Amino acid sequence: MRIGGLSSQIIVLFLQCGQKLISGLQPLIAYMQVQNKNDGKRGAFFIEDNGKEVALMHYIFSGPEKFIIDHTEVDEAYEGKGLGKQLVRAGVEYAREHKMKILPYCPFAKKIFELTPEFGDVLF
Repeated sequence: MRIGGLSSQIIVLFLQCGQKLISGLQPLIAYMQVQNKNDGKRGAFFIEDNGKEVALMHYIFSGPEKFIIDHTEVDEAYEGKGLGKQLVRAGVEYAREHKMKILPYCPFAKKIFELTPEFGDVLF
C-alpha cells in the first residue's frame, strides 16, 4: 500500500524509529532556579542541580549603572536545555530591577540579546 507516495513499510519503519527516539529522550529541564552572587565588583548567575553547579554566567560591574557579561558556560550534560538563556534572562531582570545596562561581551550572551528583542531595553 502507498500513502502519499510512500510505502506503508517505510511509514511503519519511521514510526518505530520515532518511538525509539522519543522513548530514549531525557526529559527537558523546563526551569531551574537561577541564583546570583556578587561582591560589588564581579558576580555570577548560576544554576545548581542537586548541589552541583551546572550552569554559570559571570559578569563584572563597570560603574554603578552597567555590568559586562564576559562568560557563560553550561555543563555538557545540560546543554540544549535552555539553561544559558535562563541565566541571561536572570541578568536582564537584575538589570531592570537595579536600573542598569548590560554589555554582553560573551558571544553566547550577545547572541541571546540579538535573538531576544525584548531584552533591548537593558542593552548598553
